[in-house]
Amino acid sequence: MVGLGGGGNLGIYCVVCKQRARHRFGLEERMGLLQEVVGQYTQLDTFGDVMKGICPFPSHKERTPSFVVHLGRQGFHCFGCRKGGNLNTFLEFIKKES
Repeated sequence: MVGLGGGGNLGIYCVVCKQRARHRFGLEERMGLLQEVVGQYTQLDTFGDVMKGICPFPSHKERTPSFVVHLGRQGFHCFGCRKGGNLNTFLEFIKKES
């Protein structure tokens, strides 16, 4: 599981040893992490600093892309089901709906 900590720290929980590690990441690494995590649930196409794809949440069935990931803002928004937020919120929605 991944969670954002205060002061620019990113708390990463190792899936192997279940220990929590604290690391400092720059903006580019955090944007890449958001893209990597969301990309595990839906295919994303890049349009500048915005990525678009089909909504990954099971409660929202769709055929056309309405899910947007804003890399510069480190957040996401689905115009179909109106869910949005940051990496933490995305993981909470995924966990609730699975």
